[in-house]
Amino acid sequence: MMRGPIKCSQSSCCSALLLFAAGCTPGDGVGDGATVTATQTLISSDTGAAAATCDASGPSYVGLMSAMTFSRATDEGISAGFDLDGEVTDAGDSSGCGIGDYVDPDGTPGIDNAFARLIPALEQTEAQAVEGLLENAITSGELLLMFEILGLDDPQDDDCVGFGMLQGTGEPLIGTDGELLWGQTLARDPDSPSTALDAMEVIDGRLVARPLTISLPLQVFDVSLSFDIEDGAFSADIAADGSFAGHFAGGLDIAYVLQIAAEENVDPELKPLLESLLYLNADLEPDADGECTKVAV
Repeated sequence: MMRGPIKCSQSSCCSALLLFAAGCTPGDGVGDGATVTATQTLISSDTGAAAATCDASGPSYVGLMSAMTFSRATDEGISAGFDLDGEVTDAGDSSGCGIGDYVDPDGTPGIDNAFARLIPALEQTEAQAVEGLLENAITSGELLLMFEILGLDDPQDDDCVGFGMLQGTGEPLIGTDGELLWGQTLARDPDSPSTALDAMEVIDGRLVARPLTISLPLQVFDVSLSFDIEDGAFSADIAADGSFAGHFAGGLDIAYVLQIAAEENVDPELKPLLESLLYLNADLEPDADGECTKVAV
């Protein structure tokens, strides 16, 4: 999950992952490497990283993710997330490698989030520190995920917007409450991968963008890691004050995770447990032998 205050760009005239514009002088655009200044006011832009093929005229906005946690599941089988494989799978079915799907809080079936099953077990190991690492990566400036919405005429309903995902760089200022402060300046990281989608929609204040790949760089002690969440989806619900909360999801490649575990001095006693847990709960991208190779996260 994610939640966060609006972060806007003065130089590019963008506003945080979402909405309610005020004015500013257009600049070069976040997508062109411009400086991004976080403010409490939403500001519109004429430029950006993504471009829509439909009529996406209107202001554009940029948001900065300020908090991140894993989506858990309830005992009743409810979990926020997405149907990533287009299948509604019950436990033991031939689809999804037999890993049962969840239902989201709105009642939508087919939600892929096998990682939710792993969280209780992983929390008994050193892997429990992952969420803390994510938080530290955000506040240190290592993980500054930005989102750009182009051509947003109406923050509640717009049938054509462009969507871009990029990473920022810089050392963010942190308040006494431990959260990112308003009114600070961050820059676009030109060396990080970015994603651009067109012809996305905002319906009833919710943006959904897919398919996309999200890279999560993490510094674990002196080791720099990058986890790619592939073939995923992103959604954000826009609050009246311009803040946002939502989810992103995708498939985590098991072979890559195990490669990292083998190369980065993970506790040898943990590695076989990790491999067993991941493959037993893999629910995406079956190989030629029918064994799923990714875990929905």
